[in-house]
Amino acid sequence: MKTRIRELRRFYGYNQTELARSIGKTMQAVSKYELDQVEPNIATLIKMANLFNVTIDYLVKRSDYINVNSTK
Repeated sequence: MKTRIRELRRFYGYNQTELARSIGKTMQAVSKYELDQVEPNIATLIKMANLFNVTIDYLVKRSDYINVNSTK
């Protein structure tokens, strides 16, 4: 499962350590997600989707629909 984690992390100005703290994971876990070595579990995907204000489908590249609140 290729994810957009690195792209979103950089866009929002987080380093791996800051993102890890925000989602309750280690920097090593975030690195493994970005390198596609480990898949984040659903709870982690939800935290990242909420943090970046995107759908989980967008995060895991199942959709190009970005914003959860597109009516704003």
